[in-house]
Amino acid sequence: MKLPPILNHLFRILLGGIFIYASLDKIWEPGLFAKTIYNYRLLPDLLLHPVAILLPWLELITGIMLLANFFPKTSALVQLILISVFTLAIITAISRGLDIQCGCFSLDASGTRATWWKVGENLLLIALAAVVVMQTRLGMHYSLAQSADHSD
Repeated sequence: MKLPPILNHLFRILLGGIFIYASLDKIWEPGLFAKTIYNYRLLPDLLLHPVAILLPWLELITGIMLLANFFPKTSALVQLILISVFTLAIITAISRGLDIQCGCFSLDASGTRATWWKVGENLLLIALAAVVVMQTRLGMHYSLAQSADHSD
């Protein structure tokens, strides 16, 4: 089913904005983000700092690319994969009884916990990203009118 182009653009902008916002605290505090990643107990220590440095920049770049409508399908696909991995990490933390902060939008102690509610929120983001992936053609789009003409 093909969505109206304006709806696809709104979804793309929303997803891009969410990822940009989510990246900022992590970019400013990579050490604290590494500690948050460590709390999940999924990665070897050797990978904690490289992931803590690279992951937020990937979130920021794909978010900017979605807002700029530059390779939107590829950007949304990368975000879909990231959200899926984040969701699996949260599910494993919950299943292992870990009471940890998810590290999604804020790294301070009052940040969002890794809970089933967060899994539900992420499932909505997965659906949003999947819609953008399915409704967008591969390639570059520079304007609303141009991409409206080329959306699948």
